[in-house]
Amino acid sequence: MAIKIIDKKKVKSIHLGPESLINEIRVHWALEQCDGVLKLLRIYEDELSVMLVLEYQPKGSLMKTLKN
Repeated sequence: MAIKIIDKKKVKSIHLGPESLINEIRVHWALEQCDGVLKLLRIYEDELSVMLVLEYQPKGSLMKTLKN
């Protein structure tokens, strides 16, 4: 497993704000049956952060994998 920690202050400061985070979660849910897509296992939230628990990608981030 891997945990992606998202700072709520940063989410609020970007152009689309919370909508961008909601869209990311929706994309994970929509693609959860597709092979090769990391599964979103759980979502946790506290006052400062949102934590997405994902399957572990041993080769690093998707962006890093795509660049190679």
